[in-house]
Amino acid sequence: MPVAPRRPGAPRRRHLAGALLALALAAGVPTASAAPGVVWTNYNAIGRADLDGANAEQDFIAGQTYPRGIAADDDFVYWSSNDTNRISRARRDGTGIEADFITGVDGPSGLAIDATHVYWVNTGDGTIGRADLDGTDATQAFISTGRYSISGLAVSGTHVYWTDYNFQAIGRAALDGTGADLAFISTGTASLGVAVDGGHVYWGSSISGVRSIGRAALDGSGVTPGFIPLTSPVNYLANDGTHVYWAEYTANRVGRAGADGTDVDEDFIPGAPGPTGVAVVLTDPVAVLAPAAGAFADRAPGTTSAGRTFTVTNTGTGRLTPGSAAITGTDPAQFAVVADACSGRVLPAGAACTVEIAFGPSSAGAKSAVLTVPGNGRTSPVVAGLSGTATAPAVPPAVAPAPVTAPAPAPAPDAGQSPTALGVAGVNVAVSGPGTLASTVRATIDGRTVTIPAAETAVAAAGAVRVRLVLPARVRARLAAAGRVRISVTSVLTGPDGGRTTASLATILRAPPSRVLPGHWIGRVLGPWEHVPAMGAATRAALRFTTGGTLRSARVVR
Repeated sequence: MPVAPRRPGAPRRRHLAGALLALALAAGVPTASAAPGVVWTNYNAIGRADLDGANAEQDFIAGQTYPRGIAADDDFVYWSSNDTNRISRARRDGTGIEADFITGVDGPSGLAIDATHVYWVNTGDGTIGRADLDGTDATQAFISTGRYSISGLAVSGTHVYWTDYNFQAIGRAALDGTGADLAFISTGTASLGVAVDGGHVYWGSSISGVRSIGRAALDGSGVTPGFIPLTSPVNYLANDGTHVYWAEYTANRVGRAGADGTDVDEDFIPGAPGPTGVAVVLTDPVAVLAPAAGAFADRAPGTTSAGRTFTVTNTGTGRLTPGSAAITGTDPAQFAVVADACSGRVLPAGAACTVEIAFGPSSAGAKSAVLTVPGNGRTSPVVAGLSGTATAPAVPPAVAPAPVTAPAPAPAPDAGQSPTALGVAGVNVAVSGPGTLASTVRATIDGRTVTIPAAETAVAAAGAVRVRLVLPARVRARLAAAGRVRISVTSVLTGPDGGRTTASLATILRAPPSRVLPGHWIGRVLGPWEHVPAMGAATRAALRFTTGGTLRSARVVR
């Protein structure tokens, strides 16, 4: 059973209370003493070994008083001392010890770091403290739990995690200390240590009769209490993205297994006198891309989805430098990188960035591709599968055109009004892509057809295009005399690939206050005839295409 931490006023004594890994990467070429490896807290020293467990030094940093939690970054090794109420640190090579790096803590136990802060558990008052990486701006009650049995500590790119051995739970809060959930995961066993990687939370059983490491997803689902069966109780944990490490205090050793639970080696580093905390020092970052696959909702060809977010997290401790996100695979042109906040960034340990991907199919059928984010990480490049299906929209049933509603007699124009004041009209066409828009407008006067010239309009991108019409004298004279004239409009959009889409409208123009009267569409675009009733007092006639083409709608207005 774990030894309960000291409560305020109780005599100070050694207890097994929490630690966590924080991964680290040396900048530049590491020296021999700062090479990648494993560090741990012994009874009165800091130990160190190579990453494969060889060349162990049990007194790498000697003369310490009951160190507990341990963490490391590119430059330093940090550890907590429960009996001296302080956080200490030294350079990665063991020199430059700062014994009183952070003081005023209350029974510190678990320890963790991220790119900007140091975190620790205060077992004396059931709080979690935080300070800047240089030791300044310390806040002893950054997170208050009210429980004296909290122990181990871990940080991810979004949350702080801790163990509570009396309540047999993993707690969690946001990185800013808000939203504390004291029972985020029910472990079913007393646990001292906790560790996280890009996809999972790990904890160890500290009860003699229950000897294993448990695991759950980062969202708390998929709890597996006996994920790694062991022969001795577990104290504190670490994770480097590919392996889980743990200290076995009673067996005097440090163990290791694959992050998938395989290759269990409880004697990875034997001969450690009373180890409690453990951490891993790496010389390369570790990139994790989540989610590992993105399935987009079905949509029609020629449309584009909203961006979907993919997150790159540095679960190592070295500085990760992602490259530009790219889409490859079977149908790369059907997907697009709409935002890349990772390229050119430098991500410290625990930091993250995002890439947004959109699905924009150009033809019907199932589509697939691969999102690839390169970088300098040990796991780079990281990839995620992309998939989506383009479904052709249903063709609406044919609807017979409705008769044109005869307009009410127009008031006679004012005596001072000249026909030339009626000479400007226009056609608004909404298109969903580039091309050339040509419109033909004709007026019917006394049984004769009069052509109203309309210039071709180059369309650079999707949007509304207004085609300006200058009415000939015969049309202006009829408007001035009769107050109205019947017109027909035919618009043709020719896309970059030569494909054409056509729509036609018949309606009536009136003299000032000139506006378009209700009309009906008489055109057909890759589908049946479609009628759209006039809308309200300020009448407009509109057609929205439901099949193919790039012309989405057309409207005739004054």
